[in-house]
Amino acid sequence: MKRPIFLFVARMDFGGQERFVSRLSEMLCDAYEVYVVLFDNRIMNYPVFGTVLNLDVGELTSSIFKKVIKTLKRCKRLRGFLNQYRPIACFSFGRESDFINLLSKKCGIRVLTSIRGFAVAECMSKNHMDRILYPRSDKIICVSKGIEMRIRQDFPNLKKKTALLYNAYDCEQIQSLAKAGIPPHFRGLSGPKLVSVGTLKPIKGYFHLIKAVWVLKHNYPTIHLSIVGEKSKEYGSRLQELINRLNLQTNVTLEGWNANPYVFIAHSDIYVLSSVREGFPNALVEAMACRKPVVAADCPTGPREILSHMSYDTAIHKIECAEYGILVPPLSAEEDYSTTILPEEKVLAEAIGLLLKNTSLQNEYSGKAYSRALEFSYEACRSKVITLLDGTD
Repeated sequence: MKRPIFLFVARMDFGGQERFVSRLSEMLCDAYEVYVVLFDNRIMNYPVFGTVLNLDVGELTSSIFKKVIKTLKRCKRLRGFLNQYRPIACFSFGRESDFINLLSKKCGIRVLTSIRGFAVAECMSKNHMDRILYPRSDKIICVSKGIEMRIRQDFPNLKKKTALLYNAYDCEQIQSLAKAGIPPHFRGLSGPKLVSVGTLKPIKGYFHLIKAVWVLKHNYPTIHLSIVGEKSKEYGSRLQELINRLNLQTNVTLEGWNANPYVFIAHSDIYVLSSVREGFPNALVEAMACRKPVVAADCPTGPREILSHMSYDTAIHKIECAEYGILVPPLSAEEDYSTTILPEEKVLAEAIGLLLKNTSLQNEYSGKAYSRALEFSYEACRSKVITLLDGTD
């Protein structure tokens, strides 16, 4: 008889951690009885391989009193599920879920929490609740070495509780999905095609990338950038206004969310990551699985670990042609939607231009990208997560 486990995430909406929970449920369903616990099951944008359990106490409000009441209700519902199904472990994803998991901890059930963004790791030492609750974890799972290093620096007493677990990718499946068909509006594009994938949030640095396209347009008038990701109303509007002010309406398209972003990647020439913060960028590895050469900002954390054999805390001040792709110095987190082109945006454009004018370099990185993506396999991730769930790590 399979032993039960809980995978706990707020919602299965858009985002890297939700996609990873979906993949984990698929990887582990043959070894465990998988239950995916959600705050709300009304939005299910990724498949779940197991049984969905819904805490369903409604959304939190701005009222502090009501937030406390609903948090306590979620803890009560989760404890009820823990008593009913008796999982060997409850593995939570995201700060909200981590807190409920830690507050509901029961004897005999391992509590695994996860830190999947560098911004969360930075906040841990500053937030009182984080300092109280995260030490209750049996293991704190970090998605990158950079995040693990930051937590160990800030919390020396937690060194034995941290563990590294990279995201996992099925390269063959990604390549199969990428063959679904060319996006209709791509058929009329004749110039170089760039693509970037991720929810439209300031942290993704898309304002930098759009300005880099403006720089590149002078040498490549028909260049086109597709940004594939869920549009937040406010940020999406700001980006579209920037596109309009720079007269890039025919050069940049905000595609919105797509269940299969790989078709956009497959029919583009270069993948670009312009993030100012990351954890371990899924879309970067997925682009490499599509055999695309990549240009990435050397932000904390993830891009350097993926693209370079140099130490993950190496700092750069100029373009670096790394082993598996091109890195540029970190981009500023300060939002700027003016038409002023900053030096860092010119450097990003220069790095993209290196690939555009050098076909042999494109081909070299294409081959290396795929071989590197294969190293982040389902098998390696599955083996590691089983040791964490079983407590044999």
